[in-house]
Amino acid sequence: MGNYFSLSKLLPTPTPSLIRAWTQAFSLRPLLNKRRKAAFTLSEVLITLGVIGVVAALTMPSLIANYQKKVWVNQLKTTYSKLNEGFRQMMAKEGCTDLQCVGVIVTIPSGASLSAEYKNFFKSKVLETFKLSNVTNFDELSLTSNTYQYTVKAGQVTTQFAMYIDENLKQSYYRNGFFGTTPDGAILFFDFPYGNNINEGAMIIADINGQKGPNTLGRDIFWFMLTDKQVVTYGGRLSWEFSNTDETYDEYSEIMKNACLYYDVGVSCAGLIENDGWKMNY
Repeated sequence: MGNYFSLSKLLPTPTPSLIRAWTQAFSLRPLLNKRRKAAFTLSEVLITLGVIGVVAALTMPSLIANYQKKVWVNQLKTTYSKLNEGFRQMMAKEGCTDLQCVGVIVTIPSGASLSAEYKNFFKSKVLETFKLSNVTNFDELSLTSNTYQYTVKAGQVTTQFAMYIDENLKQSYYRNGFFGTTPDGAILFFDFPYGNNINEGAMIIADINGQKGPNTLGRDIFWFMLTDKQVVTYGGRLSWEFSNTDETYDEYSEIMKNACLYYDVGVSCAGLIENDGWKMNY
């Protein structure tokens, strides 16, 4: 037979050592060994998880607190907006350009008692406009059983929602007005002026999330004031403009800031939040 091409003539005869060399050259074991060396040990994983847990424990309370503040501020802005929208509807319905025209008394003669006028105004206009439910006259409140007679916190003072807090004397005393619940669950207390409250119209105290906690002035309970044109945050620039006070705006702002933060009460916190660009920086 003639010569023919044979691969066996070109390749060396396999020997045990040569077979081992080929096996090692094409083996995946080195790659697996490298991957095994790059993996985390169980102790390293546990340490990493521990560090993550510590960081989360340190940061989560702050994140939750900041989130809750944003929720309160958004609810405050919503309540503020709906209050003004309601009174604008009253003015439009009556063909008026100011709130005095629709019945809001904003300038009170010394020694006058105007609770009767405000009661009529409330029953004829406020109740229908804001679609309030569970309306209660302050005179009808029961200290032992009433929807609106629940405990609130005003700085270091704990009192009832239906009471007014004196920021200087740390005392509380009753006011005069009506409570009602809005369709979205906020509780409004329309506080009618009486006595020697010169140049002071009705105040509106709002628990923006109803009886849901924390029921604290400056957190979920805020004060507004009715002026001749609109509802304003108590302690804000518009309340200063309406008050006809001798203080400059900066002086007034400092007083209202103290009333929110340092007198341990919180009645002017809505104005402070508005002044700070709708942020609860306290």
